[in-house]
Amino acid sequence: MTSDLAPTVRGRLLKHLKKIVLAVLLVVVLLVVLAVLWINQLAKAGIEFAGTSALGVATTVDRVAIGILSGSCQLSGLQVANPPGFKSSHFLRLKEGTIDVALGSILKDTVEVPLLTLRGIEVNLVRENGPANFRTIVDNIARFEASRNQTDEPPPDEKSRKKFIFHEVVIEDVSVFIDLLPLGGKLTQLTVPIDEIRLTNVGSEGNNGETLARVTAIVVKALLDAIITKGENILPPELLSELREKIADLKPLKTLRANILERLSTEGRNGPLRTRRQERIRRRQEPSQ
Repeated sequence: MTSDLAPTVRGRLLKHLKKIVLAVLLVVVLLVVLAVLWINQLAKAGIEFAGTSALGVATTVDRVAIGILSGSCQLSGLQVANPPGFKSSHFLRLKEGTIDVALGSILKDTVEVPLLTLRGIEVNLVRENGPANFRTIVDNIARFEASRNQTDEPPPDEKSRKKFIFHEVVIEDVSVFIDLLPLGGKLTQLTVPIDEIRLTNVGSEGNNGETLARVTAIVVKALLDAIITKGENILPPELLSELREKIADLKPLKTLRANILERLSTEGRNGPLRTRRQERIRRRQEPSQ
């Protein structure tokens, strides 16, 4: 009789063991899901805080998804609001962005990012019965930059924040919409397309990288600089003069500025810039030598 009960006992023990293992696995999966959601929300809040701090207007992001195993971060629906008093909803809108970064680097004080790609950017330059919106944005960036003292040391609240160095920033498919109705009606409603802007070593000029807020300021300055360059023969002279005057209030982009000007001037001579994907396709289609 004892021998008959042994298989039954073992069977019950195996069933209980399977249930325990399954419960442990479910708990682990739940913890991983909660960790990913927490990391995504933390990253979303960090990006929104950085944009708001640098530009002085509300910055929001619809979605951030960090691939812990893939080493990439996807973001979508980033929007920089217009300053108060403007009817139009936003100064800048980003469709999607991708950040390629090694997981080990995220844990360090300075995060080194090989590539940041930003696609589908809309920039609205608007004047509505008063100063243009970009004047307020640039003034806010100037105040943000002035928060560093004369020794170029970061303020105390930045010393504890994580720093970033972006080795390459690729900005693709930029559309600049200009509406300066008080100046000249439909004659000052223009669209300026910019195919691509490339920046290198963004954040490397700071000590051990720059905060995400300061990187945000650099990218927006690069966009405005590119608008001036591409719009040289498109924008009204009054607007070009106003943009140049305001950009002069900011810290120069140094090596970044030369990089932008070179690529945009090349576009004017040789036609639209190819994207990296188009260039790879072109090379594959070329007959081997």
